[in-house]
Amino acid sequence: MVVLKAHEENWNRHDMDAWADQILHEDSDWVNWRGGYWHGKTAIREGHRAIHKSYYKSTRLSPQRIEDLEFITPDVAIAHVRSELSGDERSPGQTFTYRKTIVFTKQKGLWRIRALHNTRLLDAE
Repeated sequence: MVVLKAHEENWNRHDMDAWADQILHEDSDWVNWRGGYWHGKTAIREGHRAIHKSYYKSTRLSPQRIEDLEFITPDVAIAHVRSELSGDERSPGQTFTYRKTIVFTKQKGLWRIRALHNTRLLDAE
C-alpha cells in the first residue's frame, strides 16, 4: 500500500514534512503508543518533528506488514498493521514491535490515514 510505504520511507529519512503530506489528511487523528492524542495534520507533524529531533533521531521503521484490511465503503478501509522500530535512544540496541489500527479514507481522490492508534506489543505475538 502506497501510504504505508511513504510512512516508512519518510520516517526513516526523518522528513516529517514529506511524511505528514504523504500519509495524513488535514483532519487526521493519531494516538501514539503511550496514549498521547494528536488531532489534525499540523499537530501530528509537529509532535513527530519534536521526537525526531530528540530520542527518535536515529530510529528506523521496518517495512510495515498488513495483517488484515477491510473496505467498509469504497472510500473507507480499516487495517491492522505490524512494524518494528529500532534506534530509540532511550533504549539502545532494542527493537520494539507495534500493532497499528488504521482507518484509511479517500478524500479528494487521495488515500490517506484518517485515524491511527499505535500499540507497542510487550510480547511480539
